[in-house]
Amino acid sequence: MEYKNNVILRMRKRKGVTTLFLDITSGGRRKQESLKLYLVPELTRDDKRKNKETMQLAEAIRAERLTLLKKKAYDLDDPVDLGLYDFFDVVMREKTSNGVYPAGRTALKAYEPKNIRLSSVSVDWVRGFVRYLETAGTGYDSSKKLSQNTKIAYYSIIRTVLREALKRRLIKTDPCMGVEGPKRRDSERQYLTLDELRRLAATPISRDDIRRAFLFSCLTGLRLSDVTKMRWSEVSEVDGMTRLSFRQKKTGGVQYIDVNAEAVALMGERKKGNDPVFGSIGSPPQLCANISKWVAKAGIDKHITFHCARHTFATMLLTLGTDLYTVSKLLGHRQI
Repeated sequence: MEYKNNVILRMRKRKGVTTLFLDITSGGRRKQESLKLYLVPELTRDDKRKNKETMQLAEAIRAERLTLLKKKAYDLDDPVDLGLYDFFDVVMREKTSNGVYPAGRTALKAYEPKNIRLSSVSVDWVRGFVRYLETAGTGYDSSKKLSQNTKIAYYSIIRTVLREALKRRLIKTDPCMGVEGPKRRDSERQYLTLDELRRLAATPISRDDIRRAFLFSCLTGLRLSDVTKMRWSEVSEVDGMTRLSFRQKKTGGVQYIDVNAEAVALMGERKKGNDPVFGSIGSPPQLCANISKWVAKAGIDKHITFHCARHTFATMLLTLGTDLYTVSKLLGHRQI
């Protein structure tokens, strides 16, 4: 008897969540395979875009599975062999906080330009990536090497992606198992003193949007990811104070901050609700390059990045006698 091989993409809705799965028939056997892909309620255009991309990925997996079924009669437990970067992009879209993922993807592409199959990612391949990180330059200045924390972050990204692939049964073993990644070292937290901050504020810079965004972060402690995504709809007047009400991109937690008059002035003239407060201030590498030039122009001999504005905010509060618990909450930390 000749059995028909077929793969059908199906969906199941439970408690408001739509899950996608494959209904597979092979050699007279049938099974259902969860893709661990989900559709969200389409409340915004972004929701519709995400669902469209999710469906495209699910259809790609279905088509590839069907192709393999037709080529050979193989065990239903065999994994689908997707391209590394195809799956990387899926994981990146699913993460609540994916701020460092684009930079990590760029570093990965520099090491491995081809969209190799997940099955080709071996232990030696991962070790080669770790060795590559030791000598790789930054995206905005190839003469500067990656910081230790950046190496750790990039390795952590590929490890997360590969573990997601293992969890979804796209690969059979974890290529990171037994690989020694970059070691964490204690690093000095750079920040600006109040005098340095005043000097920097008085120093002209060609990009006024970057100046305003950086100084705003110094006065509020907001992360770059939250500053860049901030919309005017998240800014309101409450009891004579200007209040920010937003969901943190990194943690997903809701935060409320009352900002002072100086910070309000840096936000500029109010626009429509969905307009970004600070516009498009550039990618992290571009920001670092602009901030470095600005800091040097102000005569400040420190390696200052945008994230140092957050350190500056915390240090100023502690210097002024604010207790550590309050500082932690103002920074949006879940734990002290």
